[in-house]
Amino acid sequence: MTAPKRHVGLDVMRSVAILLVLWEHFRFVPEAAWPECRFYVPPDGVDVFFVLSGFLVGNIWLQNFDSTPGKEAVFLFWWRRIWRIWPLYYTFLFLNLTAVFLGVQPGQWSRGLISYFFFAQNLIKPVDLFFWESWSLCVEELFYFLLPVLFLVFKKRLRRLSAAAVLGCTACLMITIAWLYRWALPDSLDYDLWYRKMAPGRLDAIGWGVLMAAGSQSKVLKCFSTNKLRNLLLGGGGWGCAMAWGYIHLPACWQFVGPGLGPIFLVCALLFFLNIQKLPQPLAWISEKVARWSYAAYLVHLSWVAWPLRCIMPVHPTVWEALGLWVAYGFVTFGLAALLHIGLEKYFLGLRQPLWHRLKEKFGNL
Repeated sequence: MTAPKRHVGLDVMRSVAILLVLWEHFRFVPEAAWPECRFYVPPDGVDVFFVLSGFLVGNIWLQNFDSTPGKEAVFLFWWRRIWRIWPLYYTFLFLNLTAVFLGVQPGQWSRGLISYFFFAQNLIKPVDLFFWESWSLCVEELFYFLLPVLFLVFKKRLRRLSAAAVLGCTACLMITIAWLYRWALPDSLDYDLWYRKMAPGRLDAIGWGVLMAAGSQSKVLKCFSTNKLRNLLLGGGGWGCAMAWGYIHLPACWQFVGPGLGPIFLVCALLFFLNIQKLPQPLAWISEKVARWSYAAYLVHLSWVAWPLRCIMPVHPTVWEALGLWVAYGFVTFGLAALLHIGLEKYFLGLRQPLWHRLKEKFGNL
């Protein structure tokens, strides 16, 4: 269970994703300074994270399944995901609970709080109490739980197929579930809450990344991927389409399509980032650090940085005030993210492998 070698292009993709998320949640500053302008910049950074996570997780699953027995591969996969996501998630869950209780953050307490402890806050209804950015983690956790289970079911029925082909079938099922779920929703529901942020309706965004990982094992796609110029053009075109798609407003009866096409374009954009093999050393270092800190930055930026800065922001900030707020936003967000990564996230990731070996020694084959 060694750490995979980092890919420069995928670090760049993850860095772009977190920068898009940070921009989206702080663009109220330039909009307040220049109210006549609109500062929305697609594509959706969370969709970029979903597609990238699906691609990485799909490859991790295939590696696990090739090197370990069936059931053990499932436990190993879940073990890796738990230690990657849970420590920081529960840290911020308790921090946000405390902040809401003390009245220093917006939100409310109710019996629905229990759902946050099981990543179920947007499983049957939209996230609505507090810690609103956690909706995307619920999507990922639902996908990570279902992926190995459905894979083994397919593998048992489709024994002649390779692991990559079975993974592709699993991804297609998850994609279908998400589209059918969104299609079944009433047209009158709020787009952002019900179509974009409900966990069952966003499985396709990660599923496309997993499908890409499965397809990358095929001989046809491997031959296709050797032409770097073609992949750079296709990837750039995919990113351009994802940006253009972000500006299109659909009628209510077609809202279910909205969250579904962006990830398809972003899967094509993966080809662009996969072909970035080398960067100047300073840029490579920056992209790696931002990528490593991205999860912590995602959890800390909204409630603990953007919200306090919004509270102290003038109603109509000047250019210099807006610039100062942006500098403070970036410095504090990535400063706290770096501390969280070094002091907490990295520590728990370091426990992942030795504890797994201890479990195997104690219980044998899981």
